[in-house]
Amino acid sequence: MTAPMCYTLMALITVISLWAIIDQRLFFHLLLHPNGIAASKEYYRLFTGDLVHNDLIHLLLNQIMLFTFGTRLEAYWLTINKLGSLYFLVVYLCSNLMGSTITTIRHREDVDYTNTGASGSIIGCMFSYVMVQPDVIAFYVPVLGGVKNIFGGLICIVAYMVYQFRFRKDNINHEVHFFGGLGGIISTLVLNC
Repeated sequence: MTAPMCYTLMALITVISLWAIIDQRLFFHLLLHPNGIAASKEYYRLFTGDLVHNDLIHLLLNQIMLFTFGTRLEAYWLTINKLGSLYFLVVYLCSNLMGSTITTIRHREDVDYTNTGASGSIIGCMFSYVMVQPDVIAFYVPVLGGVKNIFGGLICIVAYMVYQFRFRKDNINHEVHFFGGLGGIISTLVLNC
């Protein structure tokens, strides 16, 4: 297995998300609720919000993205260091913590604000992978051929910005995506020092 930590994390997310979809009490107990964190000191929510998803489509999309970027990132770290799985986990958790913490600080007074899903952490892993493997082919475009990670990452950022501009009321927490990505970039820079 080339990415044992990522596969373990995927299994954990799948089991807890499915359980929380069935048991709504568990879902509401684990989701990221900034006011609950600030008022009731429910700090565990900074991490458990990543483990629950709104529905099966949300879970499936995040798992595909985690598989695509997380396994490649962990495999890369393992090729250069015996602690590669730990490095992957550091990037994932730093992305999660930065996205969740900044979102919590910004929305701590909003009683109705909640967030679920691992997409901020996954975007952090995606940015980390783009940084450590910029010349690897990310995807192929007919006629043009292969697009390298560095350009694929830029295309994703531009597409994301266009999407955000056109659909401002989409109920997606873009803050967690942005700050999760930033957490992935910062943790990768630290690990590469």
